Amino acid sequence: MKFSALLFLLAFTGVSARASVVYDFAGTPFGVSFDLAFQLTTPDVVDPPMDGGFVGFTCGQLDSSTNCGVSAGVFPGRITFSNQSVLAPFSAQLTFDANDNVEYAFDFPTGAFAKSGTFQSDTSLNRNPATLTVSQNPEPATLFLSLSGICLSGLLTRRLRPGNRRPPGALYGQARGAGYRLHSTSARQTRMLA
Repeated sequence: MKFSALLFLLAFTGVSARASVVYDFAGTPFGVSFDLAFQLTTPDVVDPPMDGGFVGFTCGQLDSSTNCGVSAGVFPGRITFSNQSVLAPFSAQLTFDANDNVEYAFDFPTGAFAKSGTFQSDTSLNRNPATLTVSQNPEPATLFLSLSGICLSGLLTRRLRPGNRRPPGALYGQARGAGYRLHSTSARQTRMLA
């Protein structure tokens, strides 16, 4: 009874939580003496179609940021994700509006926005160096199912050890009326003589 109540409680604990993707960025624009950084958490990967526009987030939408500011003194600062085929093999482009009124571009390897890992930007031809770390966190339900499967396997393994053997069907309560009895001093099965 207590075990089933615990399983019920655990099953519904993480219902409101969702999977998430965390983008951690840190870079220093070429020839500039200050750093740029941000952390952004989204419910899914940010991966715009190749040559199909961009996805942007204002500085206020970021979890945290360093030197994110206004663009051209008019628009609120933002970061954008885009995929530009002309930049291959570094087609994943991230732009950062800094508080010095300049938009800096950082070119990461193709596909960097859509998969977990740590990626370095292209630094050839005096391009801006940066690091982007993408972390994908699974849904709590996935973790719960994995842990409950491990626990169930452990319980079954413990019950089915040679010293703890029960007759077939004992796990389901079928052997009780079938004439089997377990001695309290040993785990061996004996047939009741009736």
